[in-house]
Amino acid sequence: MNAVTFEELLALRHKRPLTREEHLWLDQWLAAHPADRELWRTEVVLARALRELPSPVPSSNFQARVWQDIVTNEQHAQCARQRWWSFRPIFRLPGLETAFSILAVLLLFGIGSYHRYASRREPTQVARGVEQVTELAGVPSVALLKDFEAIRRLNSVSADVELLAALEGDR
Repeated sequence: MNAVTFEELLALRHKRPLTREEHLWLDQWLAAHPADRELWRTEVVLARALRELPSPVPSSNFQARVWQDIVTNEQHAQCARQRWWSFRPIFRLPGLETAFSILAVLLLFGIGSYHRYASRREPTQVARGVEQVTELAGVPSVALLKDFEAIRRLNSVSADVELLAALEGDR
């Protein structure tokens, strides 16, 4: 027994009458949960009131109104399609597709030739560009980078050991 089954029975009783087993389970559930008994009574009263309501009678011209709405919607859709197609002859000018094709080929040719020009720069131009970027970025100059011995000495550990020994001797 669980609350989900109780909720399922509440929804099921609107669709069909409950079976004998479902009535037995419901009686056990309501005996164990008196708060749900009031909910069940409310549902029973509401279901009875809904059954007693008269069924609505459609108007005499209901079918005619439905067909009229369908025809009106189709006419609106057809008008919208006609308005769209009325602008189509502007795009069907003679030779316009050819002009667009030629323009696309010229554009692709221009992009390809620029890419080819940009990829064939001389190495000296590339080196000058790198040098200018390093000057602007505050990176060590190319001359300092060429002096590998100075860089190697900066990274040597022996100078730090000698400095540490000198500092310990002063104490």
